[in-house]
Amino acid sequence: MKINYHLLTLLAIVFCSMALAGNASTDDPTDNARFGYIQNKGQIHDQNGIARSDIRFMYYDDQFKLILRNTGFSYEFVKTDYLQSINTESGTPIEIKDENKTEYTWQYTVNRVDIELVNANKNVEVISEGQSPFYRNYFNEHTGPGGIKDIHSFFRVTYKNVYNGIDLVFSSEKNADGKIFPKYEFIVYPNGKIADIALNYNGDFDFSIRNNGDLKVNTGIGYAVETQPVILFSDARAPEKGKFIRHGNTISFGNVKRNSSETITIDPTVEWGTYWGGEQKDLTDEIAVDLNNNAVVTGRTRSSASVATAGSYQSTNAGGLDIPLLKWDPSGNLLFGTYYGGDKNEIGFCITVDPFNQIWIGGHTFSTSGIATPGALQTVFGGGNSDDFDGVLAKWSNDGSLLYGTYLGGVGQDEFQNIWADTDGSIYASGLAEALTGIIYSPCYDCTGDTVGDNILMRFDNAGHQIWATYSGGAKRDRGHGVTVSGNNVYQCGTVESPTGVTIGNPGGNAFQPVYQGAGDMFIGRWNKNTGVPIWVTYFGGSGGERGRDIRCDRYGDIYFVGQTESGADGLATPGAWKQGFTYSPLDRDGIVVKFDSNCNKIFATYFGGNKIEMPRTLRVGPEGAPIYVGGYTKSDSGLVTSDAFDIKNKKNNDAFWLRFNWDMSDLQYCTYFGGKKSESVTEPGWYGPSIEVDASSNVYVSSGTNSPDEIAFGNSYRDSLFQPGQFDFFITKFRDPCPDGFEPNDEFIMSTVLKFRNSHKITRYAPVQEKGDKDYFTFNLPDGLDNIKITLSNLPFDLNLFVYDSLQNLLGKSVSSGLTAEAVTLNNTYSGRYYVLVKSPTLEFGNICYKLNVSANDEPFRLSEESALGTLSLFPNPAGQSTLLQFDCELSGSYQVDICDLQGKVIIPMQYYLPDGRQSIALNVEKFSAGTYLVKVSGFGINDFVKLVIQK
Repeated sequence: MKINYHLLTLLAIVFCSMALAGNASTDDPTDNARFGYIQNKGQIHDQNGIARSDIRFMYYDDQFKLILRNTGFSYEFVKTDYLQSINTESGTPIEIKDENKTEYTWQYTVNRVDIELVNANKNVEVISEGQSPFYRNYFNEHTGPGGIKDIHSFFRVTYKNVYNGIDLVFSSEKNADGKIFPKYEFIVYPNGKIADIALNYNGDFDFSIRNNGDLKVNTGIGYAVETQPVILFSDARAPEKGKFIRHGNTISFGNVKRNSSETITIDPTVEWGTYWGGEQKDLTDEIAVDLNNNAVVTGRTRSSASVATAGSYQSTNAGGLDIPLLKWDPSGNLLFGTYYGGDKNEIGFCITVDPFNQIWIGGHTFSTSGIATPGALQTVFGGGNSDDFDGVLAKWSNDGSLLYGTYLGGVGQDEFQNIWADTDGSIYASGLAEALTGIIYSPCYDCTGDTVGDNILMRFDNAGHQIWATYSGGAKRDRGHGVTVSGNNVYQCGTVESPTGVTIGNPGGNAFQPVYQGAGDMFIGRWNKNTGVPIWVTYFGGSGGERGRDIRCDRYGDIYFVGQTESGADGLATPGAWKQGFTYSPLDRDGIVVKFDSNCNKIFATYFGGNKIEMPRTLRVGPEGAPIYVGGYTKSDSGLVTSDAFDIKNKKNNDAFWLRFNWDMSDLQYCTYFGGKKSESVTEPGWYGPSIEVDASSNVYVSSGTNSPDEIAFGNSYRDSLFQPGQFDFFITKFRDPCPDGFEPNDEFIMSTVLKFRNSHKITRYAPVQEKGDKDYFTFNLPDGLDNIKITLSNLPFDLNLFVYDSLQNLLGKSVSSGLTAEAVTLNNTYSGRYYVLVKSPTLEFGNICYKLNVSANDEPFRLSEESALGTLSLFPNPAGQSTLLQFDCELSGSYQVDICDLQGKVIIPMQYYLPDGRQSIALNVEKFSAGTYLVKVSGFGINDFVKLVIQK
């Protein structure tokens, strides 16, 4: 009989600004051991010096404790007040600075809430798992001169059979911004009864169940929020949002009907969701994430107020539809909101963030004023008729100040549908132009437009100067949508109606389609990004209509694009695809996602969709080519979402959705609806549906418009209700999707994930062990001349082991250290060819926190003594004088935070870097630093590490 895991609640702790003084010395100066459950071996005493043997484990950071006791658990908050001295001459308090706090006295305010397990079994077995390699030694007045030593922390603590057939499990996980927070869950076995669980809260606190179903415990100096219970099933039933039931100060959980052989998975969960908007229609057109994982949103709004925040660039709607710009931090707090526009209609179709953390918006406008800034490329509206609109391109600072705005267009309808920021700050724009003038201000490949409507593609520098531009298309209406850059190429996709005049070149790939197939095809094109000269452009489609929407590339230069198709019987999918075809009707259209190489060869393709219409809007792809994410809207009420979806029911036949495919599109790993009892999409000209974005930590953001009064606001919602009942508001929702593995299934040699060396001799892969008994196999080819291999496994969430095999699957080496100790296998003086790597858990543990696998190849042997040195970072020179090079043992891509700190961890200078694919170093200028020892801390995708820096003058 299968074990039934019923996750009844997640504990999300919200920390306030307090400090907690510790009394323990530690062998671990980086304090890595703190984020876990520290075992009590006699070192914990109360304020009267009495040993607290009833405390089993303790979790804490500087501001909060979660105390695990024999009969329950406790939340403890501590506020530190520094006692100021009075200046005897002036009678004013003396300022206390951080560097001299130790010279003053202070007092603590403590508040603790005790949660007792009502009628629980006595003397339950407590099991700790995932021992940290770090430990603490305690020496104080209670421990004696010998101290209490080797105090480890643990990743997971389980109270076995706390109620009959029920375990209570404490663990922790990383939040989107890298913050680690604790959680607890009840595991209900087949013979367990949810109704037996009861938690009694005692102490000085306010106690409430919020409108979104969360439980809030407020002590006055801090508060804890336990998120709404979620119950999922393994038999494809819809997940249920459970509820807390309160009787005085006792909490229990609503019972659910369940079968006797169920298991559940949580993958992923909603972290927060919120409404925002005014009294009229507000719709998101696109969402992006900046270098600090803040979400930025644009679209269209008719609301006259209640969109902009105080001090914004434009505080009120200037007339008709205006473009909104909204920015949210990773925790769901609104940082700013502003309008942008003139006295007529504007729409912001697209948004991106450049390497300087500046925000760019593209769209169109009918307004003759309120758009262009002085010195812009085109300061005057170019349209000549009442139904004409011009393109808009605008640049904003990261705090919401308009830096640059320009019109682009002439007589006719002109607009940008998508923009992309390259690593050098260049902006590439894709769209539609009917105008014959006001489009080209630079060298051009095709300088002649078409008043019916041509595709346009152009490049701007970061100041808004046009570098090159081109029309493309045939005699009918052709429109550009997605645009992206890889290497020296810019790729574009869109929709064309022209039966001729679209295709360019003859790349010879198996997917090159020179002939128009149906009632509207997609097009995909490759241009030289430096000159704007096309390399190839092809149709893609079948006998029905196709609509291209978005395009992306992986770090190897392969191309992915997505759109809608009516050609369900035309064999557009590849063998082994998740969905091979469908039967088209006007009420049933599918999405399709496709992978090409750069020479126009089709590699993979799959249909996706349910029993009605899907309209994909956005595509995102992991740097290694997986996972593959798609978002949009759907009318389907069956055949789309997976059984573990957050929301398994389409309540209004017009919901948002997002999904995740594996690397070869053979496995739909996850798909969920998102929406309430009304609608998350509208029928409005030029609106293409909900947009998604994926940040560097694999959190998924969904944004659109909604008139649903329910099922939208979750967690730390900035606003938890519609501004005007029945009217559309913006919504943005963040899903926590920790460490998705787009390369599953890979649990056999024959299914090994392929690792590739790219522009270096190192490979880095992050992956989880996702289920009990899961094994992760990888394979790589060792290049000629590199006869030495070092493979390391680190960042372990629990005990994992490492095995290396040759091409015949003979074992060459293994590392089976216990606990969280990193693993390493070195093979010197070996040979080029194929190798296999296996990662597995000896204890059949599983979870969704990534481990880190590094493969390094070299022409010189690796020193075996270095196997214990698995650090991510190094500095050269170190000691340094004027500058030093911060080097990484893996290729980087994305946004990274680099902080130079003192030895206590206090940040002296924070810096942010946006690194293009393949970078492995950052130059640091330390000329202005005094001589001494510092810490250089780095955090970002896959990295959270530090290295000591010595500066000598």
